[in-house]
Amino acid sequence: MTVTKNELRVLNAIVTDRTPTRKRISASNSMSLVLVSSTLASLEKKGLVSRETSPGTGGGGRPTYTYSFRKILGCSIGIEVEPDHYHIVVLNAAKELIHSDSHPLSLSRDFSEHLDNGGFQESCRVHEFSHATRTRALRSVGRSSIRSG
Repeated sequence: MTVTKNELRVLNAIVTDRTPTRKRISASNSMSLVLVSSTLASLEKKGLVSRETSPGTGGGGRPTYTYSFRKILGCSIGIEVEPDHYHIVVLNAAKELIHSDSHPLSLSRDFSEHLDNGGFQESCRVHEFSHATRTRALRSVGRSSIRSG
């Protein structure tokens, strides 16, 4: 699948804007509303973005939509490591929290204690996602994609 230059501009606006509507995407990219609309339609057809009716647009006239990445497209994992703990955060493609967890670490503040023949000695216990946690995260992504897809 190829993505055009205009599609990349629109995708970037969706990532950076908290409430990406046609008008806001148009303004942030100096693109016409017609071009933004056709680009969004192309991205929806390719299955990359989805749209939801914005709250408070139930009155007369054309509804306003907000756009986001399809949740099933993937996820991002962030890991923060401190001397005494590490924290894992998993977000789906729509920037929704799937999993967040902290675990203690037993690292010495003296880094030389962890060196062994020039390599990093595995001196801390690394917690792996348990099967149950992975299953919950995948179910969460699956349910979200069924609702939006």
